[in-house]
This record gives sequence, structure tokens and C-alpha cells, in this order.
Amino acid sequence: MKAFKLAGSDRGLLKNNEFTGYTLFNLGQKGTVRPDNFGPLYVFNDDTLHPGSGLGMHPHANVDIVTIMISGEESHKDTLGIHENYAAGDVQLISAGSGLHHSGGNTSKDADARHLQIWIAPTKTNTTPYVRVLKSSEKSSRHTNYKTIVAKESAEGALKIDQDIRISELKLSVNETYRVTARNPNSGLLIYVVSGYVNAGENKLQPGDTLFVTEWESLDFNGKDENVYLVLIETIIDPE
Repeated sequence: MKAFKLAGSDRGLLKNNEFTGYTLFNLGQKGTVRPDNFGPLYVFNDDTLHPGSGLGMHPHANVDIVTIMISGEESHKDTLGIHENYAAGDVQLISAGSGLHHSGGNTSKDADARHLQIWIAPTKTNTTPYVRVLKSSEKSSRHTNYKTIVAKESAEGALKIDQDIRISELKLSVNETYRVTARNPNSGLLIYVVSGYVNAGENKLQPGDTLFVTEWESLDFNGKDENVYLVLIETIIDPE
């Protein structure tokens, strides 16, 4: 197994009056320790939207965008006619295809909202755009620590995506263990620590840390406190 650890302190910082964001990829800023991409993944941001902040209508095309709500509530409105709010635990998949516009922001005037946003290069371009949503209540009906939320193949309750990728959540308590097994011999595994302290194999991780894993067959996770929440992304990595 090969593993590269990106410490939380080595993430990129994106900040203005509207939000504070941390990024795992270099976004074109050469010379950082952050990679260009991980397979088809090329954006992974941990964003906090400050009270009342928002982003007006703006376009996307030929990108699949997964948003995982961590805390607070955010609005969404798009040119497909969808207008709704998302709360902690909700997951949204936008397949922008040939193009759409959307806007959104923090619905609260006094509390932050936090989400993870992941951009994925699609396998096909200029397809018909769509938006799919997995609500927290739908996930909670599956009584398991490990829950797949986005996948190409059929997975119980997961949002379907036309890309060889699998996004899952893993939650552990202290001394609780879980083994994740690779689904493909060419797959890589991105592990992002949303909260808590955890051992991933021999790697000790804390909030904000990322582990990029390749050439693996399985990996054991061991929780070190009561609040471990990980986002795991398994996808195909081209051999070097």
C-alpha cells in the first residue's frame, strides 16, 4: 500500500467576507504539496458559509458536483426549476452536462453553514443536466456505520453517477473498528477527516487531514474518540 498524508495545515485557504474554505487540491497553484487531482477528482473543498452569505446565479458545464452538508442550512435555486433548502446530512449531486445556472447561500442570519464540495470530471460531456438529492432522513434508515451516498453501480439509497466512483461516509466511536476493502485493483482511496481522531492502518489522522491511498487491498480504521466522521472516495487511478 502507498499512502500520502496531506495534513490539515497544508490545505489551501480560500477566504473572503462571504466564506472560509479549505482545499485539498492545488487549483492551478503550482509549487504546493497539494496534488493536481486524484483520478477524476480535481476539487475538494471544506467550506464554511458565514451568516447571510450567498452566491448569485452562476454557470457550470461538464462537471459533476457533489455537496455534502455538514452543519447549518443552505438554499439552492437553479435554471432546471429546482428551489429547495438543504440541512446537515443532506447530499446533493449536480450533473451540469451541457450547462445550467444555480445560486445558493446560508439561510441563517446568525449561524455558519458548512459543507464539503467535490468536483468530478465526467466520463461524457454535453449530456442532459440534472440534480439529485439524498436527504439525511433517507440515510438514517440504514443502520450501519458505513453508508454509500454516491456511486456508479447500484447501491442501496445512493445517488447514481455516471462515473466509476464511490463516495461513502464512515462514522466510528472510540475503539470501534471497520475494514474497507478495495472494489477494484486499480482504485485509489481518498480519506478526509471531517471530525474526530482515527487511525487508518498505521496512519494517525486528525480533523482536516487527508490520506491519499493507492495500491491497496483493504484498510482498517480504528476510532480514537466518540466523534469520528470520515468521507471516503474510491475511484480509478491511472497507473503511473
